[in-house]
Amino acid sequence: MKERTAAKRQPRPVYYTRDQLDELYEKIIVNFCMARYGQELNPIPTEALLQLLEECPRRRSNRRPAGQHRRGYGIL
Repeated sequence: MKERTAAKRQPRPVYYTRDQLDELYEKIIVNFCMARYGQELNPIPTEALLQLLEECPRRRSNRRPAGQHRRGYGIL
């Protein structure tokens, strides 16, 4: 008879509230502007945002290849 083993559970994904995301993004932008320009910028120039995005480390994506959707559902 085969022994029963407990299925390994994957950790729950972390969900942020809108307020938490606002605070996180504000910190990222303020830190970037202070390091780059020595001051907070308001409004933030488009060029500064582009530089921030170009400097961000690229993260591995968990996206599925084109045409593969969760639970076999396709795009309507």
